[in-house]
Amino acid sequence: MDDEIEFCNFSENELTQICININKLISVPQDEIKGYYHKFKEIFKKGFNNNIYNLKTDQYDINKYIPIQKEKIYDKEDEWINTGIDMPICFSTPMSKKTIFIVGQDPLRNEQYYDSEHPNNEYAIIGTPYSLHNNYYRKNRFKELFSLIQSIVKEMEAKVYISDIYKIYFAVNKDPSINILRFTENTIHKKILKEEIDLLEPDLIISFGIKATESIYKIYNIQNKISITSEVEPQCISDKFRLLPMLHPSSQGQIHRKIFFGNNGIDISLPMNEGYLRIINEKMYF
Repeated sequence: MDDEIEFCNFSENELTQICININKLISVPQDEIKGYYHKFKEIFKKGFNNNIYNLKTDQYDINKYIPIQKEKIYDKEDEWINTGIDMPICFSTPMSKKTIFIVGQDPLRNEQYYDSEHPNNEYAIIGTPYSLHNNYYRKNRFKELFSLIQSIVKEMEAKVYISDIYKIYFAVNKDPSINILRFTENTIHKKILKEEIDLLEPDLIISFGIKATESIYKIYNIQNKISITSEVEPQCISDKFRLLPMLHPSSQGQIHRKIFFGNNGIDISLPMNEGYLRIINEKMYF
């Protein structure tokens, strides 16, 4: 079924603007960024399990993503490890008539993604949200999520765009970057996310998890309380699109999934992809 869906088939304008946004984070030439997308598409099409590695210090300036220097986050002697950058992706078919924007959290990395040739203190992994370019993750860890995306694309005739609220992940002495206040509160993340929304003009935004929902709320100055396990209530963010806050579909979210399904009138025995699809179908009101 993978070959029936187009992967990262952006319009020329979309791709250019996405590359401009990525270039605000890392000083990689736009042609090189487009080259990453070409490689992702090849990996997806051929069903490979590859990661893309890039030198962290020699090939681009990782500091560019944030207007404060690394030494203001931690001491120069401390080690920056497990660096990851996830580039936005999309799935579509020629029949796609609407756009659904899925917002996740961050490009999490840990030691397991690296190897002896690519040590985690020298290389960054250039990836995609949920590693969906990678056949291994589509068939295993994120099998249900990918099945949900396939169903949205094919049954709802929608283009699905996926991006993270945090565009870069790293660890300092194994402390995740999302724990560093200067990083999580930096305006560059919200600015780029807002530019992505403006570029795509989605019909619906699905925010996975509390942090993703909070980010959308901050961009549009929404004061609503967040309860991810409660009944999903679509929110009109503007006259252009709705927001659908949902429980994060990760393995950690499984603890709360039965409550989430029950509160939304969904059979708690259903797998994640089927239950989420029913909720989205019922709540999006196109």
